[in-house]
Amino acid sequence: NGLPPIAAITREHICSLGEEVVARRESAMAAAKTHKEKEALDPQFVQSLLDLHDKSEQLVSEQFQNQSYFQRALKEAFESFVNKDLGKTSSAELISTFCDRILKTGGAKLSEGDTEQYLEKCVRLFTYLSE
Repeated sequence: NGLPPIAAITREHICSLGEEVVARRESAMAAAKTHKEKEALDPQFVQSLLDLHDKSEQLVSEQFQNQSYFQRALKEAFESFVNKDLGKTSSAELISTFCDRILKTGGAKLSEGDTEQYLEKCVRLFTYLSE
């Protein structure tokens, strides 16, 4: 069965993309001078995670027909970088704050369906947390 090695490669690929998202946030946080600039990076980070998850889910679904090896690879990859230490604020807090912003301000900018879609995606990210 050749699927496990391909699933491992897929997991490593998703891990490397996730590590890039985390590294971009870390370097942007180091470059940010004010508290307000740093706070502005949080939604970008969560949005990057959501975008990566969408892309990765699409890959597993369309290219690998949701085969269990690849679903596990996706899960393990996201668990590895979503649970990384981000300094003072955990991923759980960042995702929660993102959801709060969507509920408070998204209503004016997003349709009800879009708001619900964002919240469902955030819940999927929460499933990877082990805190």
